[in-house]
Amino acid sequence: MMLVAVAAIACEKTPEIIPEINVTTTELTVPVEGNESLVIEFNSNVDWTAKVKEDIEWVTISPAKGVAGDAKITAVVDATDQTTERKATIEITAGEKINEVVITQAALPFFTVEKALAIPTEGGNVDFAVSTNIPFNVTLEENDWLTVAKGEGKVTFTATENTANDARTVVATFTTEEEELGGTVTVTQDGLCKTLWAVNMDEVMNRPAQAPTFSTDEKATAVSIALYDGNVVVCAGDGSAPTILDKATGEKKGTIATGDFKPYTVRQDDAGNLVMTNRVWAKWTNIANSFAIAYMAPGASAPVTLINTGDNDPDGSLREEYLGVSMNVRGDVTKDALIGMPHQNGDYAHNVMSFFSVASGAVVKNNVTMSGFKGVGWAGGCFGTWPHNIPGIGLTGVTMNDPAIVCGYESNIPQALVPATGVCTDLSTTPLPNADYAGNFAPTSIDVRNINNKPYLAIAMTSFWGGNVLVLILDATTQELLYTWEDAQIFDAKVASDTNYDYMSCSVTLEAAEGGMVAYVADKTTGSIAAKYFKLK
Repeated sequence: MMLVAVAAIACEKTPEIIPEINVTTTELTVPVEGNESLVIEFNSNVDWTAKVKEDIEWVTISPAKGVAGDAKITAVVDATDQTTERKATIEITAGEKINEVVITQAALPFFTVEKALAIPTEGGNVDFAVSTNIPFNVTLEENDWLTVAKGEGKVTFTATENTANDARTVVATFTTEEEELGGTVTVTQDGLCKTLWAVNMDEVMNRPAQAPTFSTDEKATAVSIALYDGNVVVCAGDGSAPTILDKATGEKKGTIATGDFKPYTVRQDDAGNLVMTNRVWAKWTNIANSFAIAYMAPGASAPVTLINTGDNDPDGSLREEYLGVSMNVRGDVTKDALIGMPHQNGDYAHNVMSFFSVASGAVVKNNVTMSGFKGVGWAGGCFGTWPHNIPGIGLTGVTMNDPAIVCGYESNIPQALVPATGVCTDLSTTPLPNADYAGNFAPTSIDVRNINNKPYLAIAMTSFWGGNVLVLILDATTQELLYTWEDAQIFDAKVASDTNYDYMSCSVTLEAAEGGMVAYVADKTTGSIAAKYFKLK
């Protein structure tokens, strides 16, 4: 019987062990700064191994294997530099049994917005992107025109229309639970006027230090600005080649080759021709030249002489005095046009304007003595040779019967001058802004242009004592003042004490633009050449 029992025991099989792993948790969360002693506890009834399932370097574990029983694995998780959440899987294997523990590391919090937002004049809703992975709030400075609402990954600003000339701003403040994250955004809404660009004259062209004076030496005259071939052209007033600037940006593109013709003033006619005058000096100077006008058609490589007053004056005895400092033109100089300019008489106070009437390409010169012109009380309107004392002139048509608009130092009252008669009549009884006898803001440049079939008037005024140019935009029919633009002193403003008034003069011209007009201004005093947009109401 004993033998039988032994045989029975010997025939029994060893029981099969089924691997089991019991993990206390299958998910663990780690902060941004990581964890150097993250413990994973489990129990296995067989020997086991462990590894990081993904091919990553930011998680390491120890030990990588062990025997049956209670066990611990320590995971070291590095600090994250990621702005999105990341995961790693610890895989524990015992025989054919596999358990996974997922480690989730929080994202590095971030908050990013642009520092500025531009809203159009007409207002409306403008979406503004917010790049963040944390909750935020946004508040506005107290205002009556802008509101804000939060959305998914954005905020929406809602603005009313800005009917003022100037831009307006509100600061939006973004805050989060992370004190160091957030920031401010400056929200700017354009007004009816805005500066498109401004460049330093000294960096793109010559700004001569001398103004014209009673001298036997050739001196520079007033700066002038024009539009030609899709660009802005600025003339230094010293006979040098005019500078070409990109009309959209103000960037210098080169100069215009004018050959033997020395331009002192430039303007564009209504057909896009660049019209240029040279400079005639006082009868007592030793500079013998006659007055001439030339033009360049769009795309031309050289100027064409329109008229030379010295053709019948070989010895120069009939020369004009101080002609060519400023000029304006309307029409098409190759067909029918009118060119007008102050005749700066060296004998003072003669109040003469020179007009060149072009009819079918033929030019007739007329000297017109103005009657009723309101200029400097003790010296008439065209006093001497300083650009400050030269009355600006804007032309409304192409014939001698079409009135010109003139305005002189001291009274600063716009007047209508009919070239055919020389009679000046007031267009307003109110002087222009900042006008005074002491020499502040004399109108040295006037331009009249048709915008959407309606004439508008631009007047640029410069100070006898140095300072900013003042640009006025008026309705040419009613003389209603629509806009005032005082050019900021972006560059080096000159004053009388260090220049002896040598930097005076400015020039303005108008051009139609979408929804309004653009004034291009060259200001010799501050050295600024700028483009300013004016939205029509």
